[in-house]
Amino acid sequence: MKVLQELVSIVTRHRIKKIEVISNINNKTKLNKLYSAIESHKINSDEQAFKLLFNEGESIENYYKLKYRFKSRLLNTILVINPTKKTMSSIERAYFQCNRIWTISNILNSFGAVKTSTDLIAKGIREAEKYDFVDYCMLFYNSMAMYAALNIQDRKAFEKYTSKYHFYKEIFDNENEVIQIYCRLMSSYQNLRSLEKNTGLLEESLEKLKTHEISTETIKYIRFYYRSYCLIYLAKQHYEQVIDVCNKAIEKIEQKKFQLTNTKYGYEILLMQCFIQLKEYEKGEIIFKKYENLFPKNSLNWFSLRYYYFILAIHSGNYSQCISIMEDISSNRETSRAASVLAENFQVFEAYVHFLIKIGKIEVEEIKQKQHNRPFRLGRFLNEVPHFSKDKRGLNISILILQVLFLLHDHKYSQIIDRTDALNQYCYRYLRKDETFRSNCFIKMLIKMVEADFNRIRTERYVDPIWKKLQAVPIHVAEQGIEVEIIPYEDLWPMVLEMLD
Repeated sequence: MKVLQELVSIVTRHRIKKIEVISNINNKTKLNKLYSAIESHKINSDEQAFKLLFNEGESIENYYKLKYRFKSRLLNTILVINPTKKTMSSIERAYFQCNRIWTISNILNSFGAVKTSTDLIAKGIREAEKYDFVDYCMLFYNSMAMYAALNIQDRKAFEKYTSKYHFYKEIFDNENEVIQIYCRLMSSYQNLRSLEKNTGLLEESLEKLKTHEISTETIKYIRFYYRSYCLIYLAKQHYEQVIDVCNKAIEKIEQKKFQLTNTKYGYEILLMQCFIQLKEYEKGEIIFKKYENLFPKNSLNWFSLRYYYFILAIHSGNYSQCISIMEDISSNRETSRAASVLAENFQVFEAYVHFLIKIGKIEVEEIKQKQHNRPFRLGRFLNEVPHFSKDKRGLNISILILQVLFLLHDHKYSQIIDRTDALNQYCYRYLRKDETFRSNCFIKMLIKMVEADFNRIRTERYVDPIWKKLQAVPIHVAEQGIEVEIIPYEDLWPMVLEMLD
């Protein structure tokens, strides 16, 4: 069903349902009913589709035959998609066109239309070279070389096209080596969250990158070569070096004759992370202003920009700005899968904003001016903790801490005491590794607060050794800190002490 959902989404987005490749004139056919149900999200499984389309007692094999025909029609329909400026950027349309040219040329060759295929390939070469599509340059020139040798016996043309083929093949090989380096780093960075410990991989990757420096820097090379360096320096927490690499990559991107907004933004958002880490908040603000109105509201970039800007605002203590960001997000009526990627993060962000409101860190007048479109329901939010249970070290940590903060503000000490054993178990099970050291410390400080009977003086004395250990390990914004420490613990702990007065 997921495959059908993806295909229907593409077809619908490009308005292909008007073409009878998908539907017959009779809109009551089972194919049309299936298409409409998937498009409107009324069904999400094969079981639901079967119940919708067939009577009880009918064989499910009838459904699977229908599903196979429907999938085949959708795949055929993909071939007639003609992307527009609204759906794709110029470089995306050019790559799509090269894809289409290569596919059609191979089909033409299989029917013996070699000359027509070659003429089409010649058109593709112009697009591929213009936009640094090295893979297609290599394929196209190899095809032209074969045509020159086998069909028209033109040795001079053969040598010319072969030379071009080898030129691009060398670049292609370098691109792929760099991509492999990046992917190897990313697999460690995302899954293990311990790239910093893997010094062998870091040093090996650095050495490999040095052997793959090339004079002709294509956009794919720029994207993965410099990002690899960024990952290594982020793991080592060398933020100034990350900034230098990002600026060099951005300079290379700006030298291209075509716009690469998304690729450039990828490096700019890395700069923003570094500026947050280095507390150079004004520089991060400049990046936000540059891209604030550039991306469509249904794009992941639109949401990710506000994600990091929220972190920047809260880390800089500009809490009132956090309300504006959350209002901007909640008022965005665009429905998109991109929005769902960060939906849980924004839900937790909103809860922290309401905590700041509760403890008086945001003025009441500002709240009235920038009121949220929908009310915050604390009870419902607290009951949603199991929804995050799979994330043992990410958002779940923020939620558990937030529970205690709200209860502390409302003087519900008995409920905090009831959670003490669970917090101890949580630390023991999930927060023993170095990357969660700061969170481990902070939760233990909350437990010490309970042991001190919520007395501020005793609490400060009990937590002092742990507090010093926490402060000795800086937050690593580029890894996990911004998910876990919505408000940095150095700023959050004084707020806890104020509530003990």
